[in-house]
Amino acid sequence: MAAILGLIRRGYKVSLVTDAIKTVNEEGGEALNEMKDAGAVFTTTEDIISR
Repeated sequence: MAAILGLIRRGYKVSLVTDAIKTVNEEGGEALNEMKDAGAVFTTTEDIISR
């Protein structure tokens, strides 16, 4: 999460591959929302491969 938010703050476009991560506690959903609200684009491995 820190890496994603840091990159977004520096002006990078960031995609988060959702099927390559897993939340480890109940705060994980909040973290995902925070990253999405900050501008991270959620995608999947299949979406990336099909491009």
